[in-house]
Amino acid sequence: MKKIILNLIFATVCATTALPYASAQSLYERFDKACENTDSLDYDEMEYCINEMRRLNDVSSERFIDEFNYYVFKSYYNSGIIMSTELPDEEGIKVQYEMTQDGEIEGYMYYIEKYDNTYADSAIMAIKEGIRLHPENLYMRFGHIHFLSLLKRWEDYTVAIENTLDYSKKIKNNWYYPGIDAPMDTVLIYSILEYESRLLDACELTPETMEEDAELTAMMRRIAQKMLDLYPDNGVQYNIMAVSYNAMDNYSQALPWLLKAEKQSPKDMIVLFNIVNTYNYLYDDKNVKKYLKKIKKYGDDELKEKAQKWIDEMKYVPNAERHYNYD
Repeated sequence: MKKIILNLIFATVCATTALPYASAQSLYERFDKACENTDSLDYDEMEYCINEMRRLNDVSSERFIDEFNYYVFKSYYNSGIIMSTELPDEEGIKVQYEMTQDGEIEGYMYYIEKYDNTYADSAIMAIKEGIRLHPENLYMRFGHIHFLSLLKRWEDYTVAIENTLDYSKKIKNNWYYPGIDAPMDTVLIYSILEYESRLLDACELTPETMEEDAELTAMMRRIAQKMLDLYPDNGVQYNIMAVSYNAMDNYSQALPWLLKAEKQSPKDMIVLFNIVNTYNYLYDDKNVKKYLKKIKKYGDDELKEKAQKWIDEMKYVPNAERHYNYD
C-alpha cells in the first residue's frame, strides 16, 4: 500500500498553519510515525492527530493531506494470498497464479483488493477541502486524481484533471509542489500523459465492453483538448487524440489528428508508424507506401531495412494481415 499511495501523496509539506509551529509540527510528526509501518498502522494514533488538528482549527495543507491519507488507509482492504479450487464472484479479485494439471485448471492463487466507499468518500471530501483552501497546491491535486484512478471513478477522475488544467491556465502554471525541481510545465505535461494512459489501460477493447470503452476514450479526448488549450504546439496530445479514435476503430477520425501531429514532429517515428497503420486500416495502400518511405528516410538503419521489407511485402500481403510495429 505504501508504494501505491504514500510515495505519491504522503510527505511533510511546508505550509502556513493556523497553529503554533511547534504544536502543528508535533502532530504531523506523530501522524508520520503512526504510518511508518504499513503492515501495522496505528489507526488510533492517526485518528487522535486528525481530531486534534480539527479541534485547533488547523487549515494547513498538511492537515488535509494527513486526513486524506488516514481515510485512504481506512478504505483499503487486501485479503492476502488465498488458495482455492474456485474463484468467488466478488469485487476486486486479482489472480496471481492458475494451478493446472494436464492442461486443466485445478485451482487458483489469488487475493482480493478493494476500497470501502464510505471511507473513500471521506478521503475525497478531505482532499477537496484542502484543494479549495490551497488551490495552487499541485501535490494535493495529483493525490486526489491518483486515488480516483484506484477507485476507477473515471468521470470524477476526468473532471478533477480538467479542473486542474483550467486552474493551471488561470495561474499560468505557477504551481506549488514541494520537493520538485523540474519546471512545472514538464511536471504537468508528463503527469497528464500518464493520466491519459490510465484511461486507455482501463479499456478492455472487446465487443462486450464497447460502450464503456467509448466513454473512457471520450474522456481521453476531453483531457487532450484541455492540454491543447494550454499547449497548442504539443504534438503528443494530437497523437493522444488519434489513439483514442483508433482504439475504437474510428480510423477516419484519427487521421486528421495524426497529420497535425506530423506537422509538429515530422520525423517522430511513433507518429509516422501510427499514420502508416491508420492508412492501412483505411485500405489506402498509396499512403501506406508514402509513409513507409518516410520511415525509411528518417529512421535508423534497422528501421530503414524494415521499411523496405514492408514496402516489398505490400505486393502480396493483404491489409488485414499487416501490422507495422515500432520497437
